[in-house]
Order: sequence, then structure tokens, then C-alpha cells
Amino acid sequence: MHDAKADELCRQGDAAGLFRYLGPMWIVPIMQILEDLLARGLFYPNPGRYQQELKAAGIFVERMEVAMVAVLHKAAHNVSDEKFAELYHDKLALLDDQQRREIRDFWSAAPQPGLIAGTQPVAPSVGNMAFDKYVDLYSECVYDMNYKIPADQSFAYSSILQLKYPDGQALEIDFEKEMVFSTMTSAAARDAMAQGRVGRSGRIFPAMLAPRTVPRLWRAREEALRIQNEDFKTFATVAMTGVAFVLTVPTMPAGIIEEGTVARAAVRRRRIDGVASAGSGGIKPYINLNTKIKAGHPEYELGKWMDELAQRDQMGANVGRVRGMPETGAPSPDYFFLPKGADPTNTGVAGVRADAVIAESSNLESIIKNAMSKPARQADIIVVEIGTRGTSGEISDATALAWKVEDVKPMSPSLRRLVIVRNSGGTRRIVNDLVLR
Repeated sequence: MHDAKADELCRQGDAAGLFRYLGPMWIVPIMQILEDLLARGLFYPNPGRYQQELKAAGIFVERMEVAMVAVLHKAAHNVSDEKFAELYHDKLALLDDQQRREIRDFWSAAPQPGLIAGTQPVAPSVGNMAFDKYVDLYSECVYDMNYKIPADQSFAYSSILQLKYPDGQALEIDFEKEMVFSTMTSAAARDAMAQGRVGRSGRIFPAMLAPRTVPRLWRAREEALRIQNEDFKTFATVAMTGVAFVLTVPTMPAGIIEEGTVARAAVRRRRIDGVASAGSGGIKPYINLNTKIKAGHPEYELGKWMDELAQRDQMGANVGRVRGMPETGAPSPDYFFLPKGADPTNTGVAGVRADAVIAESSNLESIIKNAMSKPARQADIIVVEIGTRGTSGEISDATALAWKVEDVKPMSPSLRRLVIVRNSGGTRRIVNDLVLR
């Protein structure tokens, strides 16, 4: 939809003026004008480039951002309509039903509709292969906590699943590097499987290794993480002596099983000999100076988990321990991130101040904004835990990963770091870790 005024503003380089002009319009012409400007190379509607101009325009910023990214992704054909709705769920939720419906209609509108879930053809490279070559159809899965851990990481855990297949082929999957959580419909899972490729050991890999595309691998991954997070005394016994587990996961048809069903599937363990740990010593007890927070409380358990990560050199370049801090009359942090070599029992040793936010809602943007709006900012690091309380478990990894340094810095220039942690039934992992300065 050609608009002479929008053309003029773009040629003048007045992005704030463009947003101010478009802001009062019905959302359909906004998207149509932006689509025309993009097609003619006059304007690239990436909200990340124009944060200052969007704020200066005095408009409903989130509405304009949704219109911009809808145009961008529709033209790029890089995500489906369902994935778009997942990625921008929080901003779309701010719009009324009619505007959300109009965005969906715009996405599928001619002459160049966006990518629609469930319509992708099967990739030629896998179209003629037998489905028994699918990566999720393994016959045996072994998890060894000490397998292929670098010698300089004495207290790290392995993230490798060792797989065997009925045809004798073997394969290793690094679940930290190769697998990603994503909420998908059956149609989206079907697309990811259809657009697969032939990977290692002649297996068919879907476009994304997620709960719906590889339910058995995902359940094995969750069990491996559960093993890591069990009582450390048990871990110390098995890890130092070298014990692995054969994980038996029931049959689950890929593309059909919902994420919740995958998570509830029963897994049997069988111990076998494993690789002995190259490290020595053990994890030292968590030091918590807050007498009001006891073991079992989410804040305590989060602090204990981060302290164990810090002792394994997995909480940042100069974080050796994490200590729980007492509540005082003045604004005070929940934790100190102590430097390497520091003694957490020495109360005279200070560290970087950190706050815990045990999220309750499913609106991550609101959670982060509220965490940063406390009077007399009391921490340099904010750790947001999702999945423990309320509906926060509905926040997807994709939503958490969508937050970038450039999104957070303007909100709190003094903040050093934002960490988002997912708690899945006591199994914690870092989803996003943004180092701001």
C-alpha cells in the first residue's frame, strides 16, 4: 500500500516521525504501508534498530513493534505463523482480539503470504528414506555423568547421551548444544520433521530437536538433568567411582505427543560401570545467612544450585561461590556472587549483589520490568526463575531467548547481568544469561 507521506518521512530519515504518523492508524494499513516500504527498500522494520525513535514517537510502542515484526517475518519466510505467535506472545497479548485476528489475516494475505505451519513439503534428502532411520528411534540410551568432560572442569557434568540403534549404528547427542525447548503444535512439529536432514550415523534429524519432534530423546534428556540435580551425596558416590545409567524410555510417536505427556513418561534406570571422575574433592555446603529462608524455599534452593554451579566454574568467569544474604532494614540483595578463592563463611568478604525473582505470571516482560523497578536498586544482577510458581512455567525458552542485551540495557543502565533460570520439577537450568557490562 503506497503512501506518499510515509515515503517522504523515510527519505528524510525521520523514523520517529514515521512512527508518529502511522501510530494512530488502524493496524492493517500500518502493516500494509510498512510492507510496501520494505519491498521498495525504503525502510527495514526491525524494532531493535529504532528503540529510541519508537519511545520518542509517543505512541503505543508494543503495537507498532508487533506490526513491524509481522511484516519482517512474513517477508523473510523464516518462521511460521504459529512460531510468530509463540515468539511475540507477550506483545500480542496486549492487543484486542480483532487486532490479533487482523494480523493473522495479513500474514496469509496475497500476493506473498507468510509461512503457514503444517504445509511444508518433505525435504527431498529424506523423502525416500525409511522412517526407522529417524533419530528418536534408538534402541539404547546411556547417560554417564563423567563422559567426555574436559580435564580442567573437575566438577562439570556431561551433557552427552550415548545412543545405539537397531542397525548397529551409534550416535552421541549433546543435549545442551543440540536440543532446545519449544512449544509446538502438531502442525509445527510435522513441519520440523518434514524439513529434516540426513545427519550423523545416517539418521534423519528434524529441523529442531524439541519435545514434540524427538519425545524419547527429550525425556532421556530430562532424566539426565534429574540425575545431575539429585542429592549431591548420591552424586559424589556415583560420579567419583564412575557409574552410568541405561535409560529406558517408552515408545512415543513423534509429532503427536504433547509436551506435558512427554514430561510425564516413565523412565527406568539401570546402573552400569561408567567413567571415573578425574576431579578430586567435593562440593562444599551452601552458606546462607538469611535465617528467614530455609531449605526447601525456592530462594534457598535457587541459591544452593547457583553455588554448586559456581564451584564447578559454571556461573561466570569470576564467580567462585554464591552466598545467601540476610534481610536488613535497608534494601538488601538476596545473594552475593563471590569472587574465586573467597571464603563464603567470612562475612567480611563482599561480592556482587544479586536478587532472586521467583516469577508467578506468564508475562516475562512484566516480570523483568517489575524486577528492575524496585526503589533504591539493591542488586547488580537479577536472577529470574520460571516454572516454580503460578503460570510462569508457560513462558517458553524461545520467549526467554528473545531477550537481548540491547533490550535490557535501556531499562536499567546500571544492571550488570540478567539470568533466566527454568525450574522443571526441581531440575534447574539456565535458559538465557545476558552480561550487560
